[in-house]
Amino acid sequence: MSFLTKLSGLTRHEYFQTLKKVEGFLPRYVYREREFIIKRELTKIREYFQLNSDFIDNGNKILSVLWETLSITVDKIIAGTVSVLALLSLKLLSPQVTSVCKVLGVTHSAIIYQFKR
Repeated sequence: MSFLTKLSGLTRHEYFQTLKKVEGFLPRYVYREREFIIKRELTKIREYFQLNSDFIDNGNKILSVLWETLSITVDKIIAGTVSVLALLSLKLLSPQVTSVCKVLGVTHSAIIYQFKR
């Protein structure tokens, strides 16, 4: 978002107001299957680190339990948060949080922030 706001010269508030207007023209984007997208990211993590199916099972359970809390943030950050929680629930020390973040293209601090919330 920051790239777009800099490029357009809009303030954060103006950016979100514009996004609301675009919603009418692109409802498919606004009402996309976010849980499906996040589950696809979990599968990407599983395949990249060659984890077993327990990772996906735990990830799906965690996602369904925490969906209301996490749904207000970006899909990849949700996927990272759920991935880290799934790894912790399986008591896996590897891969590390930073490795998961690199694969998803998110910052380590964004995941830590979700834990604090």
